[in-house]
Amino acid sequence: MTFFKYTQEIIAIVAVIVWLIRLEGRVSYVDRLLIEAQKDVDVLRTKLELLDSKIVIELSEVKIILARLEERIVKKGGH
Repeated sequence: MTFFKYTQEIIAIVAVIVWLIRLEGRVSYVDRLLIEAQKDVDVLRTKLELLDSKIVIELSEVKIILARLEERIVKKGGH
């Protein structure tokens, strides 16, 4: 009869243990997702830095070309 007397308490304890195990699993899953997301951010940051460098180089080239064009226009009697 003692087992039946504490049945609700035993069920509640088992339910709490199962809930805690599932919660720990979710936390572990979220931690893995966070690590993967951080790796993706690092890759994107590197790509952005490379792209930024390329843009700066290309803008410098455009600036040189525009200066040459301006010089030609001025030599031909333009503005």
